[in-house]
Amino acid sequence: MAQGLHLGLRTAQSLAITPQMIQTLRIVQYSTPELLEHIQHELSENPFLTELPDEAATTLDPDAETARDESEHREEYGDEPIPDTPEPQQPANPDAPDRTSIIERTASREQNLEEVLMEQLGIAYHEHTEAFQVGEYIIGSLDDDGFFAPDKRSVALADLKCDPEVFDDVLGTIRSFDPPGIASADVRSCLLYQLETLEEYDTDLEFELVENHFSELQQRKAADLAKLLQRPLAEIERAIHHIGMLEPRPARRYRNVENAVIIPDVVVRRDGADFHVTVNDEILPKLAYSDEYRSLSKVKDNPELRQWMKDREEKAQLLLSSIRFRSQNLVKVAVKLLDVQRPFFEKGPSHLAPYTLTKLAEATGINQGTLSRITNTKYIETEWGVFSLKAFFSSAVAGAEGSVSSNHIREEIKAILDSFGPDVRLSDQKIAEVLAKKGFKVARRTVAKYRTKLQILSSFHR
Repeated sequence: MAQGLHLGLRTAQSLAITPQMIQTLRIVQYSTPELLEHIQHELSENPFLTELPDEAATTLDPDAETARDESEHREEYGDEPIPDTPEPQQPANPDAPDRTSIIERTASREQNLEEVLMEQLGIAYHEHTEAFQVGEYIIGSLDDDGFFAPDKRSVALADLKCDPEVFDDVLGTIRSFDPPGIASADVRSCLLYQLETLEEYDTDLEFELVENHFSELQQRKAADLAKLLQRPLAEIERAIHHIGMLEPRPARRYRNVENAVIIPDVVVRRDGADFHVTVNDEILPKLAYSDEYRSLSKVKDNPELRQWMKDREEKAQLLLSSIRFRSQNLVKVAVKLLDVQRPFFEKGPSHLAPYTLTKLAEATGINQGTLSRITNTKYIETEWGVFSLKAFFSSAVAGAEGSVSSNHIREEIKAILDSFGPDVRLSDQKIAEVLAKKGFKVARRTVAKYRTKLQILSSFHR
């Protein structure tokens, strides 16, 4: 066969990320406070958006609004169609006073990173111990990204004049604190730690990419990695996508925290034997489209102004459509979680069943990447409290009566330690043996991981 350069035409399918898709995915990822901030910004600069008074909001026809944009969404998101979700239902007695107002359910001030870490350090060590002083020094030495660089260790040992083993033990304890990856040496080790603690899916390939091929990963050389590891390109791209959902800089969310609030994005109310799901849009402005500026004579006579107005009009319509898309998918996810995790909503957190994000994606028909954005930084209010949507996903552990969630195993570990009392120092291996007698097959390493997440010290430190 002759070799050389040739020109030819061929057809191929590829996924193009359009600006409209990026905008919608950004709206989907916003928590309620973030969405409120974004809406207020758009209201201030987009003449095609107007805020309706509360009494006028009831005149909107959500079905008609949804129908108007459905064709556009299906064209843009062929693999993620607008879900045909049931309309959010109101409680049986809407006039009944709520237990608490939205302000009363909101934290007045979010803790900064140092406060969060010091609170966990106080649980791990007594305030007057050497370990506590070492931990306080380490927390105070973290950089703006939440990392503790290796070169700081020698300086710390000289300042503290402590045993290096004690220092390393305390540093390891702090690295088990929340947020995940805190006090890591760098971005790579931070990602590795987060992958070790993930329970939603198998992370062997992701671990291999970060540990041994970090340079190629940073450059997103998926084709080269697929050839090097002899894995399908789709698997490599999926692994890169999973890694991209991790937080490479654990201190980022705590920067410039002043009056940050936690507001539930979805509310589940019990009404007798039934439950009702609603999207919590209590604090969001009621938006509507307004085209009164389109007919201005100055717009017709000025091509640049006309183009500017056209861009703002398209942006306003996309924002309204994206907000509806976000609400519909939030309801769809909450309804499915209510169906799968019904024992949790009826009896409490100890009855949480094992469930993964992958299974939810299959059940709802929503792309897993989009689903991760929907569940990330979102909260759901139940009669048992306010929980992160991520709390409803956990791996399965084999039990005598079938699989149980890892959350259930954590409760069992806590119950075992409480039953033996503080005077009995059970090792992780002994806890694993007690769990085995109860019908739960859990490895010692897994017990250690769950115990750390419960912020319970090892038997040596208890």
